[in-house]
Amino acid sequence: MREKKTLADIFADDPFNLLDVKKISTQAITADERLLESFNEINVFYGKNQREPQSGKGIQEHRLAARLKNLREDSEKASSLAGADEYHLLEVKEKKVESIADIFSDDGFGLLNNDADDIFNLKHVTSPEERAKADLVAHRKKCLNFQEYEALFKSCHQELKDKKRKVVPFVEKSLDKGVFFVLSGIIGYVESILETYKDEFGKIDGRTRIIFENGTESNMLFRSLIKRLYEDGKLITEHQDNYLNPLRSITEEDQESGFIYILKSKSDRQEITSIPHLYKIGYSKGAVEERVKNAAQDPTYLMAPVAIVTAFKCYNMNPQKLEQLLHNFFGSSCLNVDVIDERGRRSVPREWFIAPLNVIEEAIQMIVSREIVHYRYDANRQEIRARESFDKTRRALSIRQPYAEQIMRGFKKEEYRGIPTNIRGRVYIYASNTLADIDASLRLGIKNEDLPRGVLIGSVEIVGCEGNKRLGYAWILANPERLPELIKPVKKPQPVWFYPF
Repeated sequence: MREKKTLADIFADDPFNLLDVKKISTQAITADERLLESFNEINVFYGKNQREPQSGKGIQEHRLAARLKNLREDSEKASSLAGADEYHLLEVKEKKVESIADIFSDDGFGLLNNDADDIFNLKHVTSPEERAKADLVAHRKKCLNFQEYEALFKSCHQELKDKKRKVVPFVEKSLDKGVFFVLSGIIGYVESILETYKDEFGKIDGRTRIIFENGTESNMLFRSLIKRLYEDGKLITEHQDNYLNPLRSITEEDQESGFIYILKSKSDRQEITSIPHLYKIGYSKGAVEERVKNAAQDPTYLMAPVAIVTAFKCYNMNPQKLEQLLHNFFGSSCLNVDVIDERGRRSVPREWFIAPLNVIEEAIQMIVSREIVHYRYDANRQEIRARESFDKTRRALSIRQPYAEQIMRGFKKEEYRGIPTNIRGRVYIYASNTLADIDASLRLGIKNEDLPRGVLIGSVEIVGCEGNKRLGYAWILANPERLPELIKPVKKPQPVWFYPF
């Protein structure tokens, strides 16, 4: 074999013509060929099914039906396909339309054949018959006996002016027969709630009779009234003289359930006499005088005689619960002092609070009227103030029990940590699941394991930070505010800071 030295020698020595490759020519499909191919698909369908393709019979058949319709409407294309129209699909006979019946009968795509989709069959609109079966829509009408209620409205206006009543945010639980409210700027009166029943959600509903100060009345449903008041309404509190009588009039059938009393200490101890506005709030089933006659020997009364400042006789209610609510409300101003009895035993009284007498009496009224949930006691200013709205963007500080409860009661005013903080303002207090290894039952009057854990229990202001790295840092706390109800965080709690929502 002779040696090939160049490419030319290699290409020249090709006895089998292996390198003689002919160029393959490609032909692009024309528009006419594409048109014929698409029409042949319709022919194949007709030959197989012996009918024209119809709309609504599946995606593929719907596509063929639409294609056939377009070809029939295009005379130029129909003419070019005449030779391939073996089933005469493109031969359209013009139909004479003489009536609406002709239009409905000529519905090749079945657009008018579905009774379920009839234009007169409204799917998402309540029919007149169904609306007729529904409850009556309440409309205001003239109150024919308005003269019987006119004096009530005049008294209500005067009592608001004299501050015997207040306009407060709407609370559903407070709405009942005999209650005044403000709806869209007009005072209304719940004259009656008739035929009460539970709705599908288990809530009480029923037809009402509402009298308005403009001389009209309405029979709206109780739940509808609640909805409207949440949207644009307020409540008017009961007259302050009636707060401790839920039935508003005492009769022989009413049951006396005890006394809520307020006492002032006659102690000569300097640490007691130096505190202005120091009062004991307590409960007694019997006469208060009998209850306090041995006050000088009882640590509960600071081992000293007491003076009865005032006592409220309660009817048809739970005075113990009222007492507990008052203690919680004034918890941040609770007296924090040790008392030694005659046997040398130490105790910490929990029913003495630093608050002006008129503020305590106002709190009692607000608890009975249920508006107390919107307010808090400011121990520094010694006044009742409106609560801040619930803030879901506020961060929370994790505190173990019983320290968290001590913060809420105002006993613990410093939180010691190994690091400083620049955070200032109000933060939530999260009572963590882990208990601290101290027993605070003596000071709190409750066992550690009975304290709430794993929930937000309130909030407090961080007003400063003192200390150093060697001794530790004290985060200064002020103005604790207990939440109306315990709230479980949505997000996972962390050891120090976290955002609960």
